Amino acid sequence: MNARQKVAALRQLMKKNGVHAYYVPSADPHQSEYLPEPWKYRAWLSEFTGSMGELVVGASKAGLWTDGRYWLQGSQELAGSGIDLMKVGLPETPDMPTWVAKTLKKGQVLGLDPSVVSVSAASNFEQALEPHGIKVKFIDRNLVAQLWKDRPEPSLAPMTNHPVKFAGETVDAKLKRVREAMRAEGCRAHVIGALDQVAWLLNVRSKDIEFTPVVLSYCILTTTGCTIYVDPRKVTKAAAKALKGRARIKAYDEVWADLAALGKKKWKVWIEPGLTNRRVFDKLRGSGFHFGVSPITAMKAVKNAKQIAGITEAHRRDGVAVVKFLKWLPGAVRKGGVTEITAAERLRAFRAEGEGLSLIHI
Repeated sequence: MNARQKVAALRQLMKKNGVHAYYVPSADPHQSEYLPEPWKYRAWLSEFTGSMGELVVGASKAGLWTDGRYWLQGSQELAGSGIDLMKVGLPETPDMPTWVAKTLKKGQVLGLDPSVVSVSAASNFEQALEPHGIKVKFIDRNLVAQLWKDRPEPSLAPMTNHPVKFAGETVDAKLKRVREAMRAEGCRAHVIGALDQVAWLLNVRSKDIEFTPVVLSYCILTTTGCTIYVDPRKVTKAAAKALKGRARIKAYDEVWADLAALGKKKWKVWIEPGLTNRRVFDKLRGSGFHFGVSPITAMKAVKNAKQIAGITEAHRRDGVAVVKFLKWLPGAVRKGGVTEITAAERLRAFRAEGEGLSLIHI
């Protein structure tokens, strides 16, 4: 199917689910900046491949919002799709909620998948559309996923332990610090969905997103326990050993039952609205909430001596590679045949001569 055919098929599913427009963001359940392959819903549906773009499909109109980096690319890739390019930043371009409010009628419904929409984004839609009599309906089974028959499976890249010699701080010490921040806010639990935060807290790494050393997972941290939810096939023996006595390891999808059970405890739970998906929030019904930036964000930002030494050494090694490349380049250009791609490949080869290049991939 081409993009026009995919949109037509989506409209049929929208009718079956009682919605008059459907929102397709560039997001995964963890609000990642760069997406794992299985969650590239917007790219698959629209065939617009830019890294930034949000799509809304209505019964007869569709619009894709993206910034100035992608206006030329968008105009080319969306040609013939029936999707209008909405140039973010131009005064004549309406924002998405305004467009939805004008496109839909009172009593009609906007559908979205709560797994890939943050608490903040879902709330923004509800607040913007409620005055117009337009409802928001959360559909757990993603409509685009139902059409995407050859959708890639989630990565099975191994989850490895990130040694203290690089991290500079033990998991025990990090858990203690985060729990102290939780107690200061009166919270008995903190639900963590941002992948970089889970990776930092538990000193784990993987290759689930290219060039981003994170593992697809959730974490529920309480004042007395910690659980990471991850595909068990990914967990290496070393990672399991490092987490023993510090964090339980449970299957990725078990998080939903545990969130519902946590909600029944009626504890005060810390969540970060911009980095927590709406499905997590809904499963926690019954809880009290502390809405705020995770304490991990500030802790992660302050680098310890080991991390600073590692960063310094990485730049030293990379500097050597770049100097070798700059020495090689003029002679290679004179000989001819050098392109941007072959030059980039040569630079990577120089970098591979240094120790630890693989660390950028794990």
